[in-house]
Amino acid sequence: MALLLAAGAVGISLAASAQKQQPGAIAPPPRAELGPQRRRISLREALQLAAEQSPDVASARATAAIAEASVRRAWTAWQPDVTALGHPELAADPRFAPTTIVAQNSRYATLQLNQPLLTPQGLFLPGVANSSAEAALRGFDEAREQVLLNVARNYLALQGLEGLLEAAREAEKVALRREQDARARIAAGTDVEIALLRAQTETARARAQIANIQGQKDSTLPVLEALVGEPIDPLPARIEDFGPSGEEAASPWENAYSVKSAIAAANAAQKSVRLAQFLWLPTVSGIARENYNS
Repeated sequence: MALLLAAGAVGISLAASAQKQQPGAIAPPPRAELGPQRRRISLREALQLAAEQSPDVASARATAAIAEASVRRAWTAWQPDVTALGHPELAADPRFAPTTIVAQNSRYATLQLNQPLLTPQGLFLPGVANSSAEAALRGFDEAREQVLLNVARNYLALQGLEGLLEAAREAEKVALRREQDARARIAAGTDVEIALLRAQTETARARAQIANIQGQKDSTLPVLEALVGEPIDPLPARIEDFGPSGEEAASPWENAYSVKSAIAAANAAQKSVRLAQFLWLPTVSGIARENYNS
């Protein structure tokens, strides 16, 4: 009887030590938490932030502004050129004897006005600049549209990944409970080790799924932050009202910003060819000059 009791105590201690060494197979992967400066915003707020401060939108906006400035510069071909010249008195150098060339009471000045009357650049360059500015403006609209689409795509993808992550964590909890049940049955002598191995396989599969989904989330979140321009995190999945959606017949492909930009760029190229064909025209200017002396 003493030998049987000793063997039972040794078996219980060995089982307890084995359970301590294998608390649940491999530890679950670390889960990324929200940073201290990251805030949760809705999809509408994310779209508004992206339209205001996205680097891609800002770059396209700057390109459109440069094109608009070129329109104003093209019209300077018709602006007059004003030149004013004067001859002020110069102080004599005390190291040399003064020599009077022009009397001190003499003043000279010249005012000249050059007004272009006919110039090929003035005739055709504003049209080229207007078409180029239109192409740049439609390119800005296209860039902003693509940024907003990518923001919505990544935002909704993160919401879906969060739901999948919660489901995978629930599956992990179920697998861990099955492991505990299998260990209890094995300790009671009503089951074999193969049941524990099956439960541990399900736990490993659930944790691998968690790691995969968490990796997708960690790689998608920086893309969303780069598009928006600041650290954010999506809200839990919910339905947001963005108004009625337009029909395809109401917005055909000809109205796409990329198509409009390409059409405007083609018009600018055609007008540039026309300008090159008429560069042989002479430039006619009217010059008015006024000379003054005392």
